[in-house]
Amino acid sequence: MMTRRQDPYLWWHVAGIATMPLCLDGCFAGLAVGDPAISMGVELGLLILVGTLPVLGLQWFRPFYLFRVGPLALNPDALTASQSRLLTLQRSWLHKGMAVLTGLGLAIVLVTLYNVAPIAASTTPFASSGRTTGWLLCAICFCLANWFGQTSISALGLLLARNRTLERTHAYEMAAIAQDFSGLAIGVGQIFPRPWFETGESTPIPAPEPIPTPEPIPAPEPVAPLSSDPILPNPVNAEPGKTDLPTEIEALKGIETGDNEQNLSTLSDPASARLNDQDEAVLASQSETADIDRDDHSTAPSADPPSHG
Repeated sequence: MMTRRQDPYLWWHVAGIATMPLCLDGCFAGLAVGDPAISMGVELGLLILVGTLPVLGLQWFRPFYLFRVGPLALNPDALTASQSRLLTLQRSWLHKGMAVLTGLGLAIVLVTLYNVAPIAASTTPFASSGRTTGWLLCAICFCLANWFGQTSISALGLLLARNRTLERTHAYEMAAIAQDFSGLAIGVGQIFPRPWFETGESTPIPAPEPIPTPEPIPAPEPVAPLSSDPILPNPVNAEPGKTDLPTEIEALKGIETGDNEQNLSTLSDPASARLNDQDEAVLASQSETADIDRDDHSTAPSADPPSHG
């Protein structure tokens, strides 16, 4: 569906502002013809009245019907809801004020052209004509400049209207459109392709696939808090021949490095007892070996030679 700011009818009339330079050029050429027959103020005032007041009066009381192209106009029953709201905005006080400002701006342009027109007296194509012809040419071109300028500014104001303002605006009554808006044209049911203005629902955007939720991880079983007291091996319940080897190894390493007293204190009770037993066994074996050696010496025959007596 086409949005409001893509409406081709509005852009058609906004593009009409391109004709204003050509119309003002015709005003300039008409003002350069001949010498004024009446005072400058009166002549200039009449041009402004003839060229501005009719167009400004239409914009104030019966604005131009913008949904038309050339001699063809869209029937009121063929308007969309958005286009009906735009007609309501077109008759608001804001657009009436814009029409007044546009008329004043064009009047200032005409005064400027009137003051500089004598410099083009020798180049105007209507130099041989009288002042009356030049005045009529200027009046017609200035009226056309107001027509296209007022229509373009009105369409531009609708394009720049805020969406909130348009949403709060009610649709214009269909039966009153022909009476409240001006424009001589042939009513038709369609000018631009109808699908551009259909208000059907847009293609829905597919919803994203849901992300699978991971299964909850079971909470670990509570573990009993460790006691702050050191756990010492029980020599009574310990199996014979088994000791705390890591503790012994650390203690023996400490002995080699010279920190004997501190490391020996770290040995467990069963380990200390085993070391004492080994020392006693070594001492006992050494004493037994010494006794055997003494017995061997005592039982051996004497080596003294016999005496000759």
